[in-house]
Amino acid sequence: MNRGTRSALDVLTKFTRFRHRKLLSSPKLQIQICPISGGNDFRSIIKDEPLQENGTQKKPAMDNSSLEESVFNMFKNPENNLVNIGQILTVIERTGVRRTDPRLAEMVDKLSKYHKKHGAENTTLDNLNVNLSTFKELVDANIVLISQTMQNKMIIPEWPAFCQMVKDIFNRCKSNNSGEVATYIPQLARYSKDHWAMSVCTVDGQRMSL
Repeated sequence: MNRGTRSALDVLTKFTRFRHRKLLSSPKLQIQICPISGGNDFRSIIKDEPLQENGTQKKPAMDNSSLEESVFNMFKNPENNLVNIGQILTVIERTGVRRTDPRLAEMVDKLSKYHKKHGAENTTLDNLNVNLSTFKELVDANIVLISQTMQNKMIIPEWPAFCQMVKDIFNRCKSNNSGEVATYIPQLARYSKDHWAMSVCTVDGQRMSL
C-alpha cells in the first residue's frame, strides 16, 4: 500500500470517529433549498418547522436584515456599540473559510474601499470598527455565508480539531517513501517522490493545505 492510499484510509477511519450531528426523523421535517451567497451553489437546509393547515411551510422568521443585526449584536462592543471587523474575520477564518473565499468577495471589496476612505494611517482592515448601519452595508451581499460561519453551522464544526488530526496523519505519512510517482503524465513523472503535500476542501468551502 503506497503512502497516498494509506493516508486516505487513515483520514476516512479517523473521520468516521468524529462527532456527527444526528437528525431525528420527523413527519414534519422540511427541506428548504437556498443559494449560498456569492455563487451558484444550492444547498438543502433542513428546518424542523410545522406545516400550515394548507400544507405550505411557514416563512422563516428572519430575513437578511435581521441576520445582519443578529451578527452585529453578537460581537458589538457594549461600550461604544461598534463591531471590530478583525474579530468578525477571525471568527470566519476559525471555521475554515478564508477571507479570500470568492463567496466573501463583495464584503472584502467593500471593506477595502471603506478602509481606504475612513481607515487610520498604518492600519489594516482588521482595525476597522463600524456601527450597525455601516456593518449592514458592508456585509449584506454575503450575509448568508457570514451568518453560517458565525453560528458554526458547517459540515465540520470542530474544524481546528479536524485540522490537527489531518496534520498528525500528514506528519506520520511524511517519512513513508515507498511507491513510485505517476508516469502516465510526463510532467508528473519528472517530480521527486519525496515531495509530499495535502489539501482539504469541504462542501462548505472549509480549506486547509499542508
